[in-house]
Amino acid sequence: MPELQQDTPKRLFSQELFLDSKHFEQKVEKRLVTLLKTYMESEFDTDQEYLDNIGIVQHPRSVFVSGRLTFQIGQTVTNTSGLPGGNQSFHANSRRELLSLQSK
Repeated sequence: MPELQQDTPKRLFSQELFLDSKHFEQKVEKRLVTLLKTYMESEFDTDQEYLDNIGIVQHPRSVFVSGRLTFQIGQTVTNTSGLPGGNQSFHANSRRELLSLQSK
């Protein structure tokens, strides 16, 4: 299985790997979740949480932030304090590392 560098929607993952957007859900997903439940150290409540943990997501998630926030995506550091109102929205399709969060 390829190592995912960012969160990838199931259908896109399936299309890229199997050239069929539904193959993963129909033929692979249940088996993979069973393996994840058996061998992962962490336990999750739902099958989707197991898949989310390895970067296979149902749908891209939007994240909305407000205030002074500094986070890193790969080597790029972003600080929201320079934006109007300190706001920024983005799709959560990449792994982000929170560097700082200032409260009032």
